[in-house]
Amino acid sequence: MVDIAEMLDQHARRGFRGLRFPPELEQRFLAEHARAAIVQRMVLLLAGAVLVAASPFFDSLLLSPPEEYLDVARRVEFGVILPALLLAFACSADKRLHRFADTSALIALLAGVGGWEYLRAVGLDYDFDAPMIVVGILLLGTLAFAGLFFWTLAPVGVLGIVLIACAEVWVRGPTEATLYNILALCALALVTALSRYVQEYYQRAAWLRREATQQQATAARSPLHDVLTGLGNRRRQEEALRLAIGRNATSGRLVALLLLDLDNFRGVNEGLGHQAGDALLTEVAARLRRAAPPQALLCRYGGDEFTLVLDGLDPRNADAELRQVALAVQKALREPHYREGDVVYLTGSIGIATHPIHGDDPEQLAASAEAAMYRAKKLGRNRIEGAEASARADARRELSTAAQIREGLATGQFEPYYQPIVDLARGQVAGVEALLRWRHPVRGVLGPDQFLPQSEAAGLIEELGAACLRQAHEFAAHLRRQARPLPVEVNLSARELRGGRLPALLADLRARIHLPPGTIGFEITESSMMVDPEECAHTLQTFRDLGYRLAMDDFGTGFSALGYLQKLPVHRIKIDRGFVARLSSPQARTVIGATTALGTNLGLEIVAEGVETGEQMQQLRDLGCTLQQGHYFAAAMPVRELEAWLEKPLLLA
Repeated sequence: MVDIAEMLDQHARRGFRGLRFPPELEQRFLAEHARAAIVQRMVLLLAGAVLVAASPFFDSLLLSPPEEYLDVARRVEFGVILPALLLAFACSADKRLHRFADTSALIALLAGVGGWEYLRAVGLDYDFDAPMIVVGILLLGTLAFAGLFFWTLAPVGVLGIVLIACAEVWVRGPTEATLYNILALCALALVTALSRYVQEYYQRAAWLRREATQQQATAARSPLHDVLTGLGNRRRQEEALRLAIGRNATSGRLVALLLLDLDNFRGVNEGLGHQAGDALLTEVAARLRRAAPPQALLCRYGGDEFTLVLDGLDPRNADAELRQVALAVQKALREPHYREGDVVYLTGSIGIATHPIHGDDPEQLAASAEAAMYRAKKLGRNRIEGAEASARADARRELSTAAQIREGLATGQFEPYYQPIVDLARGQVAGVEALLRWRHPVRGVLGPDQFLPQSEAAGLIEELGAACLRQAHEFAAHLRRQARPLPVEVNLSARELRGGRLPALLADLRARIHLPPGTIGFEITESSMMVDPEECAHTLQTFRDLGYRLAMDDFGTGFSALGYLQKLPVHRIKIDRGFVARLSSPQARTVIGATTALGTNLGLEIVAEGVETGEQMQQLRDLGCTLQQGHYFAAAMPVRELEAWLEKPLLLA
């Protein structure tokens, strides 16, 4: 199906250059306008015939020429002009030859005949040099072929003009009147061609607008089509897959689903606006139509995702055939997209799944194709990946886990557990770290390693972080009411740090829960900070100015330069538990001792994580690290258990 909305957009951008339609639209346009065109040309033909037949009579009235002259005039006009008119009309009446039809040539011929009669009447019949006649003929050819350039002055019209000009030279000779006649004829022909061109452009543009409105209205009424692009929607895809699976169930042939996701399309919407993004999606849909095999069903899966459904594939060469289709789709996307002066380059990641290998029904097939597409993105984007047989179970588990996480967020199943941070130098608790747990109704209490990767993949990490932040603020306020004003540390992921939602959330929490500066702290991993140190330093400085304490978590596991420590506005460094576990190694003790000395010189607090034994606690104390955290003191625990633990004396021996 031709995307008329996209064509209308192209006409608007190309101006008078965007006049031609694809064959399908051209036939429809001509079918609707053929009757009016034939009537119009019949009227012109009749007028031309009358004028040609009457011209010798006008000659006799105005000039009273000799009879021999009238005979020559009749022969020229009936032998040249009238056949040219008949030939032009024959072309225009047949819609297959419509683009060679020449309304402007008819008008030019009529005007030319009338112009000659007038010039003969005024008697401009002076001798003129023959070279000037040659110049006139050259001008005639230039202007006539300029008319051809606009596809409105057809070859038959040019031929008619040239024949009439030659006849004029033959009858009247190389006179000044002859030159004037030729130039007048050319000017009239060119002006008429241009006026017809403009008229036809606006006629076609108006027809396109009407057709686009009808196409959009039809798509809106159909429950199986996408309103924006006119493609099939997700429901159409599911129905097509279900029918294709049924058709090929016993034939041994394959049904394939290709899922395309545009890479980094969110940046287009953010940079150019959603209206430009919608226009770009419409153009992408048109390109996919041209690139997809004729037998493929093309659908918009949602957002910036598109699917192709192919069935009846031979298992022996299905992989090669599907890869060729995917490569053709990627090639169509790579061509530059022009949007109101901007050039946009798009790429796409494609996942491919086939029935019955990767799914028994449309839902499983779509899940397998989606898993393959996400794997293509993880491997660098702009890739083609096929689904793996084992990916079916993994995809189903991930989908189930993501749905359970959403339900858990809605029903309050996620809550922070709190692990104390002990200050050995003062013999007291220096604060607590909030560590999120999931109270699963069936599987019990789950640690972060059992739900954070799935949350990241499902795009739910910011919702989990927001839930943890809200409860941490409420717990810090509760501790202050209990006369235990302990700082509370909360972990921030890289996505939260750059996602854009955090500032608004923190502003809301500060407005509802009034806490002194320094009560809430953020822990950000070293690797997250080093992705873009300059931008991270600016963001963290904003948080510090708002009164939040900042800690670099898992220090020593990344590749940060120590020079950045004095640039990043952090209060605390947390030594990774891997170094604490290897305290028996001289290298680990050297790293911990150097980090403690460096941090102290920079005015930073140093915390050792993962302290499991009394021996580790004493070795760290000897190295100057007196802020410690780990199971030797206490494991992470829910609020009630922590409150009971805080009531007991702190045992450090």
